[in-house]
Amino acid sequence: MEMLHIMPSWFLSANILFEFLFFIFAAAISYYAFSAYKLTNQRESKIFGWSFLFLAISHFALIIINSLFLSITQGGFRTLEFGDLMGIKNFMVASYVFFFILGLITITYMSLKIKSKKTYFLLIFLSIIILFCSMTLSLLIYSLASLLLLFITMYYFSEFIRTRNKNTLFVLIGFFMLLVTNLLLSIVTRYSLPSVYVLAYLTEVVGYTLIILSLINVLNYGKKKK
Repeated sequence: MEMLHIMPSWFLSANILFEFLFFIFAAAISYYAFSAYKLTNQRESKIFGWSFLFLAISHFALIIINSLFLSITQGGFRTLEFGDLMGIKNFMVASYVFFFILGLITITYMSLKIKSKKTYFLLIFLSIIILFCSMTLSLLIYSLASLLLLFITMYYFSEFIRTRNKNTLFVLIGFFMLLVTNLLLSIVTRYSLPSVYVLAYLTEVVGYTLIILSLINVLNYGKKKK
C-alpha cells in the first residue's frame, strides 16, 4: 500500500477544521470570481471561478477522507493508504486527486491566454493518464502540482512586473504560499515531520486569504466604477 496522506495523530481534529476552512475559502474565491465576471465580463474571472470551484470540491473530498479513512500507524501518525480504485475510500481519494489537479490545470490554462478547448482537455487527459498510470502516485501528485503552481506563480509575477497592481501582488503571493504548502506537504509525506505539516497548513491559510482579499478589492473597485 502506498501512502498518499500523512499527519500527526494529535492534529486530526485541527486538520479537519483546516480542510473545512480551505473548502470555505476556495468556495468563497469561486463566488467572488464569478461575481467579478458579472461586473467585468472578463474571461479570466470566469475561469478563475471554475478553478477554485474544483479546488473546493477537492477540499470537501479531503474532509470526508480525513474524517473516515485515516488509520493509525506507529509513531503517532495517521496515514491514508490506497490500493485498487474499487472501494469507497479509493473513490474519494481519486475524486480528491482529480479535482485538485483539475483546479490547477484550469488556472494554468487561463495563464496560457489561449482559447482552445482541445488544448484544455488535452492537458486534463495527459495529467490523468500520467497520474493514474504511475507506480508512485503520491510523489507524482506533489510533483505535478508543484510544477503547475510554479508556472502559475511565474505568470502572476510577470503580470505584477507589467502592471504593478496591488491586487495582482496579493494573488502572486497567494499562489506562492500555495506552492510552498505543496512542497512542505511533499516533505511530510517522505519524512513524517509534524511541525512541517502544521506549517504547511498555516501557509495555505495565508495563500487563500490573500487571494480572497484581491478579489474583494476587484469587486469593490468594479462596484465603484458602476
